[in-house]
Amino acid sequence: MENKQIRVAIVGTGNCAKSLVEGIQYYIENPSDTVGLMYPDIGGYGVGDIKFVCGFDIDKRKVGKPLGEALRALPNCAMDHVATITDACIEDGAIVYSGPVLDGVAPWMLEFPEDVSFRITDAEAITFDELVNILKEKKVDVMINYCPVGSEDASKFYIDGAIKAGCHVINCIPTLISTKDAVE
Repeated sequence: MENKQIRVAIVGTGNCAKSLVEGIQYYIENPSDTVGLMYPDIGGYGVGDIKFVCGFDIDKRKVGKPLGEALRALPNCAMDHVATITDACIEDGAIVYSGPVLDGVAPWMLEFPEDVSFRITDAEAITFDELVNILKEKKVDVMINYCPVGSEDASKFYIDGAIKAGCHVINCIPTLISTKDAVE
């Protein structure tokens, strides 16, 4: 069986997203090191089959930037798992789009110093229809939701967009998101 690439979009290019991408790159570059990799093969797919094709964020230091650069931008502070983020698992030309803030930034977060907190971009946020079109144009198979905890409205925006675009969703925030009201 020849494996198809799993094309992934990341919502929220923070520390968790950075660690995921760098971890996948590490295992691609070090195939004999499987320590920490629970299953090197799932249904015929391995880490080398994952390709990150775009990101969505609200921070001015990340929006409009190449995905690999955005993952290393402040306020991210997770340890580096690779020396530099390469195109090993990021598609050439993958950028971070400006998403709507909605409830994705708690007001008190803006009171923290710039190097440890979000700074909202001035760039115009994508609309729901633009989100759906981007996911379709990028042929996204799976969208990963790394919105901050409590971002229920933002999560619903992205999850509804993914459903409308025909994408699978991995919700990584500890909030139950109902599919009862999902876009048909």
